[in-house]
Amino acid sequence: MLELLEEKPRYGYEILKEIGDISGGHWEPSYGSVYPILYKFEDNGWAERIEREDEPDRKYFELTPRARRNSPRSASRPAPKPGSSPT
Repeated sequence: MLELLEEKPRYGYEILKEIGDISGGHWEPSYGSVYPILYKFEDNGWAERIEREDEPDRKYFELTPRARRNSPRSASRPAPKPGSSPT
């Protein structure tokens, strides 16, 4: 789920569908499993809830800068050269 949030902010149903697609339909988590994980991410400072004016009823979550710095994807990226600006 962290990798999905690293791509872009997402809401619960979108995460459910994406996991189902990735697994080829072999595993489709329930709301009862996805939202507690999202709330735990939020409690631990890994994700934050955001509101979008165009979709006020949806609970979007995005990774915090702290989570992005510590993600496996960022660890696999080469470190920027001294004096260069990050991309």
